[in-house]
Amino acid sequence: MESTFRARSSLRALAIVAWALLSGCAALDSTPSRSARDALRAHAWTLPACPSEPGQLATRLLAPVVGAATDLLLDRVASALAAAATADREGVAWSGSDARYLYFGHVAGEAVGGIPTPALTGCVVIALTDRASSQPAAWCAAHDAAPAASPAFDVPCTPEGRRLLAAATRDVPQAEAAGGGALPRLYAEIRLRASRDGAAIVPQALNLHYPAPLQPRASATRDLAFTLQLRLPGEAKGANLFVLLRDLAPGKPRYEPDTDLAQNDSLWTAVPAYSGRKLTPADAGEGLAPVNIVTDIRETGDTNAFLQALAAGFGRARPALGMALE
Repeated sequence: MESTFRARSSLRALAIVAWALLSGCAALDSTPSRSARDALRAHAWTLPACPSEPGQLATRLLAPVVGAATDLLLDRVASALAAAATADREGVAWSGSDARYLYFGHVAGEAVGGIPTPALTGCVVIALTDRASSQPAAWCAAHDAAPAASPAFDVPCTPEGRRLLAAATRDVPQAEAAGGGALPRLYAEIRLRASRDGAAIVPQALNLHYPAPLQPRASATRDLAFTLQLRLPGEAKGANLFVLLRDLAPGKPRYEPDTDLAQNDSLWTAVPAYSGRKLTPADAGEGLAPVNIVTDIRETGDTNAFLQALAAGFGRARPALGMALE
C-alpha cells in the first residue's frame, strides 16, 4: 500500500514538474506565433519629402560617381547582414516588396515654362502593416481618433504631411487599400541626405512610431535594422539603404531625431542618374523612374552581429572598391 502511494505521489510530482517546465519554456519563447508574423508585411514608400519635414524637397539631380563600386560593396554588406541575421537567435524580421519611384517631377521657382526637373526622392517611409493598416492616407485619421496613443504622428499629420501620405496611398494595391484604417505596428521616416558633391546619399532616421516591441524579450531595449534594396526593373543597377537604430526603448511617446535616433549606423550609397524621357508639365509632382524595393525590418538584441557583418562586408569588397577608384 505504502509503495503504491509513493509511486502515485512520484508520478504526480513528475507531472507537476513537467507542467512547470513546459510553462517556463512557453514563457521564455521569444518568437511571435507564425500566424501573427505572417499577417504582417514590411513596406516602403518613396516620397518627395518626409511628412514630418514636408518643406525639405530634393531639388537637384544627383550624379553617381562610383555607383557600380558602391552598389557592389553594399550588395556584399547585405549578404553579410543576412548571414548575421540567421545567426541571431533573438532577432525576428519581416520583409516585403513594392513597386515605387526613384525620382519625382519637381518644379522650381525659376523653372522655364513650368517644366519640372527630375529630383531624387527625398524620403522613404517604412511601415510594418497588416491588412487593416496598409493605407497611409488613413493613418492620420487613426491618429486623430487616439492622439495620446500615437504622438509620433503629431508632426506628419499636419496638412502638408497628410497630403504626402495621401499621395503614398496611390501606390497601394486596391486589394490592400480596401483593408481599413489603423496605425501600423511600426512606422519610420528615413530622410535621404545628399553629400556635398552630390555624388551619394546617406539615410537618416527622422521619425519613429514604435509603440510596442515586436517580440517579447527580457531586455528593456531593442535594436532596429532597416535594409532596403532599390532596383531598376530588369537591371542590376539601383541603390541599397541600411539604417541600424540602437538601444531603443519600445513604447516611448516620442523619439527625438537628435538624441534617440542619433545612435545609428548607416552607409553612403550612390544612385543611378535619371535617364528617362523628357519631362512635360504633367509630370510635376508625379513619380518617375520606377524601381522595385525589397524591404527588411529586423528587431534584434545583438547589435554586434550587425556591426561585425558590416566589417566583414567591407573587408571582402575593399579590393574591388580600391580598383574602381584607381
